[in-house]
Amino acid sequence: MSYYLSNLNLNMLVVFDAVCRHLNMTAAAADLGITQPAVSRYIKELKEITGTDLLIRGASGYQLTAEGQIFWQQAVEILNGCEVFTRYAHGQFDPYKDKHQFHVGMGPLNTTYFTEKITVNALLEYPQIHIHLSRHDMKGAFERLYRRELSAYMGYTLDVLPDHISFEPIKKMEYVPVCSVRSPFAKERRIDAKGFVQTPHIKVYTGQSASVFDRILKKLNLLQDSIIEVPDVASVLVVLKQTDFLFFALRDHAEIFCGKDPELVILEPENFALPPMELNLYWNKSHDQYKPHIWLRQYLQTALNT
Repeated sequence: MSYYLSNLNLNMLVVFDAVCRHLNMTAAAADLGITQPAVSRYIKELKEITGTDLLIRGASGYQLTAEGQIFWQQAVEILNGCEVFTRYAHGQFDPYKDKHQFHVGMGPLNTTYFTEKITVNALLEYPQIHIHLSRHDMKGAFERLYRRELSAYMGYTLDVLPDHISFEPIKKMEYVPVCSVRSPFAKERRIDAKGFVQTPHIKVYTGQSASVFDRILKKLNLLQDSIIEVPDVASVLVVLKQTDFLFFALRDHAEIFCGKDPELVILEPENFALPPMELNLYWNKSHDQYKPHIWLRQYLQTALNT
């Protein structure tokens, strides 16, 4: 065995990966559940084995050198391979008995709705399972999937997928306009394209200049320029009931809102249609055959379509 292999161990790669992800040794130590001196020792030993600086200290934390970037990419591939091998050695997965945590990313979606559909239901039916939801743009999500920080990501269709990503459609998202009973469209419960475009809209602020859905509406000449952004859905409903503005929501969301509040009504589009969106589930290909992740994908599919 070479000097390099005899002195290298898998823990060094795990620690190095954590430091690269956080660019902070204290945060990496907390993530791994070890002490900060232990992290420093592993990084020092890696430097001695490789004979080069993989990390350098910057003003706001550590930065990867060019050699460090290459080494990190190789380390992630090795860790992925070890994880796949270990997972294949696993037997069956029983969500009622086996403890497991999943981290699922999501795009600009309704957090409250998905929390109720996914995390709350999982806790009630599978007490040993914990599903943590977090928001990410697609680029950041795919990077986290590559580094195995996310178990899966829920987002909209992407034309070109990275080689390490698998995906499947999990839900067709049908949108409908919602208004208050004071709206001129409420009596007929219908709205045409002209009325849709000319009526100011309310939307939840997502931090993005234009969402995927906005870009599609623009192509169809249905994008409304007069848009009022509010922080959350609760604020949308308050403003909606005080104005004659419109809010478009997923049909099953809208049915919940209007079922609970008689001041809100669903409008059916007339002579036009809001385009449906295909919600996809993305994951790292190394998880294709891993029993817990197979269960997670099946669970998400069922939870979102029930």
